[in-house]
Amino acid sequence: NLWRSSQLSTFSRYIEKNGRVIIHNYKSPQGPPMAFFKYDKNTMLIVCMSGFLYYNYATDKISQADFNLGSFQGNISINCAFKDHLNNIYIGTADNGVLMIPHGSKKLVQLESRNNERFSLTTSNVFDIMEDKDLNLWVGCYKKGLYQINHRSEAFHSWSFSAQNYTIGSSVSSIANGDNGDIWCTVQNNGVFCFNKDGEITSHPKS
Repeated sequence: NLWRSSQLSTFSRYIEKNGRVIIHNYKSPQGPPMAFFKYDKNTMLIVCMSGFLYYNYATDKISQADFNLGSFQGNISINCAFKDHLNNIYIGTADNGVLMIPHGSKKLVQLESRNNERFSLTTSNVFDIMEDKDLNLWVGCYKKGLYQINHRSEAFHSWSFSAQNYTIGSSVSSIANGDNGDIWCTVQNNGVFCFNKDGEITSHPKS
């Protein structure tokens, strides 16, 4: 099956059957879907802008997911979501940083930048989250650059553009792995940047 979403609350499921493509449309009561994850053998989790939904493959029905949003209930705007190698789900939000749903739990936990006084992850506008080959998490934040979470050492690092004399005035909109531990990111209206493993900008190709 192929799922498609947009900035609208309506999303679609594409099914190939007997050489024909059948489209099923669904309406989300929680705003536009941001991500789709396998939850169990019969259920898919849909992360939406304002909350969470289940899709049941057996019944072809959408239902409200029973997650505990705590103080974020009715006060959350989700930009992106990512599932790591341990099946923890990370939620990138506008103004509330990164929320985590630990594997096996249904309660959202807010991540804090414990070791970095200059950078407040809890108030960041997060646009993208990814995991590299060394199992570090990378978080792209609006006007704040990149943020690294190393679970093995419980270290938090922020990599700044301004500290390296780059004025971006916009957001990191996507992140991707490169070679030799490099991290590539795109910045709206500023092109592509490459950080090495020490947090230094090593490339900014001209378009």
